[in-house]
Amino acid sequence: MPSIRVSGTERFLTTLSGFGLVAVGVGGILYVNRLFMKVDATLLARIHAELGFNSLLIIDILIGTLTLFSLILLITTTRARHRERAYIEMKSDFVAIASHELRTPLAAVRWSLAGLRSSTGLSEEARTVVDDIYLRIIGLIELTSTFLQSTAADHGVVQRRNDLFEIGQLVHESVMHLQASALMKKISIDVDPSLETRVSMRGDRQRLRLVFDNLISNAIKYSRENSTISVRFSDQNATKIFSITDQGMGIPKAEIADVFTGFRRASNAERSGKVGTGFGLYMVKNIVEFHGGTITCDSIEGHGTTFTVTLPSGV
Repeated sequence: MPSIRVSGTERFLTTLSGFGLVAVGVGGILYVNRLFMKVDATLLARIHAELGFNSLLIIDILIGTLTLFSLILLITTTRARHRERAYIEMKSDFVAIASHELRTPLAAVRWSLAGLRSSTGLSEEARTVVDDIYLRIIGLIELTSTFLQSTAADHGVVQRRNDLFEIGQLVHESVMHLQASALMKKISIDVDPSLETRVSMRGDRQRLRLVFDNLISNAIKYSRENSTISVRFSDQNATKIFSITDQGMGIPKAEIADVFTGFRRASNAERSGKVGTGFGLYMVKNIVEFHGGTITCDSIEGHGTTFTVTLPSGV
């Protein structure tokens, strides 16, 4: 096999290898930016024998060009990532500040409305309007609290609690909290009888309650009247599996992969006119993954949706 000299380009590439751009293998293998090219010394020798004395010069130029291209691409990609990271941080900071500034006036409005609701001088029509405003304010307060919690989790400043609690009690609390909304649409919520047994797990009880509140609330919101929502549970010892199934509008197949993306809603949900931010499922996914679990979505447009949550028992 013809010998191969160590060219100036190869020495240059060896110098750049400390920056992760390229690496020159001692065993006769030359790597030029692992993402683009891998050249064996034997192959270089064959090319040299066939092309003549200028082949190494041509190869040097080719490798130099690839290296320069790789360097430009790396710098461009790095800058793009920095810009994306800065944008995400800026958005998260904005959400945190905006949410924090909203909580104080919302709390003041809530207490004022609470006092107004207790007044005996309101007509039935006026009381209905006040009650509606009060419920909307409660919803806004819960939403801003969720924003704050999720933003804090994104920044890694939240520590997970390790509460020991009964799963059935947690799920029933969510169902009872949302029962009035379900009754307004004549929707029944069928809870798995196995949740009546005393099954315990460990985790952040408050945040896991938000998971069930959000999934059941969504099921009610997007279900048709006179339908049924099923809450199923399976205890696999090491893991606990929950599923919430509705008989609602479903999600277009092409959009299922995006349901857990922040501030994204399915196109048919947008067209339905139902109020939503597209933030709830993003928050749910963060909480579930925060506990080392997974969440999946199966849906058929026009027939309904099932969300399945798998959580480690932690007991």
